[in-house]
Amino acid sequence: MRLIQKCGASSCFIHNLQSSPSVEQNVLRVTQLSASMMRIRTLSSACSLRKSLSSAHQCQHLLNPTLTDARWLKATSDISVLSHFGQHSRRMKSSSVFPSVEAISKGKNQKWAENRDVDFSSPEVIYKTKKTSELLRALFILQMSSFDSFVKNSMMLMSFGQRILGKRIFDSIMRRTFFGQFAIEEQKDLVEREKQRLEDCGIASIFAVTAEEDIGEDVNCFNEDRYDRNLQSMLFCLELTEQMCRSKSWPKLTQLKVTSYVKADVLAKLSEILNRHDGEFHNPGKVTLSNFVKGLEGTMEDIPDMTEVEMKHVRRSLLRLNKIAQESVDSNIHLLVDAEKVNINPCLSLIAMAMMKKYNQETAVVWNTYQCYLKATEDNLTSHANLANLEDICFGVKLVRGAYMDGEQANATSLGKEVPINPSYEATNEVYDKMVEYLMNWCIQDGRKETRFIIATHNEESVLKAVSLMKDLGIAAVSGKVVFGQLYGMCDHVSFALGQAGYLVYKSIVVGPIEDVLLYLTRRAQENNTVFHRLQKEKDLLKKEIWRRMVSSS
Repeated sequence: MRLIQKCGASSCFIHNLQSSPSVEQNVLRVTQLSASMMRIRTLSSACSLRKSLSSAHQCQHLLNPTLTDARWLKATSDISVLSHFGQHSRRMKSSSVFPSVEAISKGKNQKWAENRDVDFSSPEVIYKTKKTSELLRALFILQMSSFDSFVKNSMMLMSFGQRILGKRIFDSIMRRTFFGQFAIEEQKDLVEREKQRLEDCGIASIFAVTAEEDIGEDVNCFNEDRYDRNLQSMLFCLELTEQMCRSKSWPKLTQLKVTSYVKADVLAKLSEILNRHDGEFHNPGKVTLSNFVKGLEGTMEDIPDMTEVEMKHVRRSLLRLNKIAQESVDSNIHLLVDAEKVNINPCLSLIAMAMMKKYNQETAVVWNTYQCYLKATEDNLTSHANLANLEDICFGVKLVRGAYMDGEQANATSLGKEVPINPSYEATNEVYDKMVEYLMNWCIQDGRKETRFIIATHNEESVLKAVSLMKDLGIAAVSGKVVFGQLYGMCDHVSFALGQAGYLVYKSIVVGPIEDVLLYLTRRAQENNTVFHRLQKEKDLLKKEIWRRMVSSS
């Protein structure tokens, strides 16, 4: 009964926070609610809601809210990323060492030999490996994130919270709440533990770093030292993936954000030049596929429209990207190049295709990202697929709906340009499902080199349609041709259901220090806060399972 009263109190806090006009009051209410959540966790433990697991393959829990206050506070000390890892790596010499489709299939247990149905409607099955405290935290975080006023003022709230509470207490609260829900600190033992827990539940990990740059940041400054530091962080991420993700059941994947290594303003200028040739990678100019391949090899020709300083930066940046791609090949890791904003995407796709031209001769090492909320996506994806076929290279794709919807619409309106995104969410869904079908049919056709892609979506309907299509086309769940992905901390019911059904599914996990990661997560939430409004199904499942456990324990 006390547990039910506490849950009711938490709901009241959330309602009051939404309506409170004072930022200071909101921060104090968040602090009070966090304390209340901690008491709920203690009470839920006393209610004997945790049941022992009989199978060694069942994971104990997904997140880690069980450390004592002292251990949480101790973890706030700054720890060098590279201090936990040696500089030596086990390197492989050829892209031919990437596991074949047959090898991946054999890596899975034979019980996954046939595609199975995926069920998102049974929370007692989906959440069976999660503790009640984890479910309560997820519900609380997702509910808070659905309030536009909270997301809009989140940076101000964090700044105020740090001033009032101090860094140690603020970081401790964040570890137990928002940071702990969506990210992991850059400590080897924490990353390893979370990675293993996910694998025990049938889910692989994609580690991501948070460094990035937007157009207009330090316009006249080429901070090569910062880009070089970002390169070292990415090499660390590859090392982390190579050392920890050794299971033969899942291909190793990682993400690449190009603006971590190339100035965004330069990418925008190159995209403008490319657009003069209708985005064609083979054109009379110098912003071409062949010249960018030369750039990866250190022999790029001058681009007439670029200044000497800009060309020096482009050449140095392409060598950075080449270093990452070569390390990916040596470590047997597939490299997923992220799409970003529409005014730099043409150049990002050109860079990705140049990396494919150089490294995708035997297998799909480099994958390019396509955002289905953009009107041009269907033409771009089909054009690039045909170009890959013409160039006789393997094709890799990360298919997403898009993460910059609100910003793109506002930016186009302010500049008096045509809005580049689809007119509705339903239209985006239609494009997404159409592209999934196109890629599946493309990857099974004879006479073409390997095609692989990841269905990166939180949309249940798209997942179910994809699973059904895989069955119809005879694409095995464990083939490695088609894999699934969701963000860490969101849509766990989708990821866990796919993993339990034997499909290759990944969680994209941001790894980094609390301060940097919170800033990154806040930017993403503000740029596309509408995504949190579409998580009602997940919140309903969480409520249903929490209630079921409370009733069964009474």
